Amino acid sequence: MDIKNTFFNALKNKSEFQNTVLPEEILGNIYSFPDSGDSLFSLLAGGKISFPVSVSYELNPFPSYLILFTLSGKGIFLCNGTTYTLDTAHCLFFDCSKPFTLEQSGRNWKFYLFFLSGNALSSYYSIFHEAFDVLYPVPAGSSIPTLLPEFAAMPLTPSAKEVLLFHKKLTDLLTELSISALTLSEDAKPVADYLLTMKEAFDQHYDQEYSLAYFEEITGISRYRLCREFSSVFALSPLQYLNQKRIEAAKELLLNSDMPVHEVGSAVGIDNTNHFINLFKKFTGTTPFVFKQEVPASIRELRSLCKPGDLPPR
Repeated sequence: MDIKNTFFNALKNKSEFQNTVLPEEILGNIYSFPDSGDSLFSLLAGGKISFPVSVSYELNPFPSYLILFTLSGKGIFLCNGTTYTLDTAHCLFFDCSKPFTLEQSGRNWKFYLFFLSGNALSSYYSIFHEAFDVLYPVPAGSSIPTLLPEFAAMPLTPSAKEVLLFHKKLTDLLTELSISALTLSEDAKPVADYLLTMKEAFDQHYDQEYSLAYFEEITGISRYRLCREFSSVFALSPLQYLNQKRIEAAKELLLNSDMPVHEVGSAVGIDNTNHFINLFKKFTGTTPFVFKQEVPASIRELRSLCKPGDLPPR
């Protein structure tokens, strides 16, 4: 598919873009995946997109699927008379065979956007759409913040190996969306008190040191069983969950204080600065320094009164 021409032909408000933002700029990179007869997923266009000014795209239906995840700022998505807010807590997954409008809300909207094709997408979307409509509430430990930067780093003309790796990674992402959708429809099962105790410790005191041996001692339950059951209930291991909470807290400190990176790491329970930087990049796709620099100035100027050494509000 020639995604550039397809997108331009689907665009209803072409005249609005004269002498401003080019209509195709929202497409980001244009990729040339080899023809696999739709047996494999293909990345048509996308990347890390940034708009410093307000824009609006009104589009007629065209054959593609869209994934969009906001990094900062906000966007608006309109379809079938319903308005959805595209913020950092949600990921959009949409079948572009329906007309839609995509626009910026305010200024400095940054996001990952990808247009995709492949026969299996319709099956995943059908499962997802039943539970979430078009917006997925991204949970702690989601694969989305990790996988989307990898999608954006794909070569414009990938090799056969790179195409297969992309297919695998997109399958992982779509599997998360589908399992979450199916789980939402199941009867909620009560969570054991000892698992809630572990979760509360991680949520409220993520700056402390923990081990499975410690929880084994206070609960009287095998550390292997604790790890297995925690992972089953909360969709990630105790260590992964704790690290996710620490990185969320670190992001707040980077945004709301002038603490240097090593102090931020220590404040959330990670004293080894190199380990903190690597972990932060794993979860967010960028380093703490770059994350802080990319925050819009308007947000930095509205910092909350967070003193060095304080932890962010819980």
